[in-house]
Amino acid sequence: MKKLFMALPLLFMLTGCGHNTSMFFSGWYVKGGIDPQTYVPTVAVADGVQVTDISRENSQWVIEVDQNIGLSIGKDGTIKGVKSIRRSVGPQVTGYLVDLAKSDPALAKAFAEAEKAYWESQTNKGIK
Repeated sequence: MKKLFMALPLLFMLTGCGHNTSMFFSGWYVKGGIDPQTYVPTVAVADGVQVTDISRENSQWVIEVDQNIGLSIGKDGTIKGVKSIRRSVGPQVTGYLVDLAKSDPALAKAFAEAEKAYWESQTNKGIK
């Protein structure tokens, strides 16, 4: 079992996964598992807001809260005072771009230029 837990991170590193997983949760939950560092069974109980973000570079969350109401959670688990939630992931360099550069260097260069223009436009909007 210990070897399995040690092999999983290596497997993810070798696959070069470029996925960006995120979760926004509000309410009450119970979660069980095994701590991969100590191999001790664990149980977590939470009541509130949880944001989990497993991402590569170039990602952001923006949560705008109503200053008059503030952020609170109702008895039914609803979040009050949130005006908007935005999650964005910008262009990223992955193994796919490396493969593209080998097969079509001109197209890979065009992608890199488009990515540069994207980030310049975001910087001009005040997003960093």
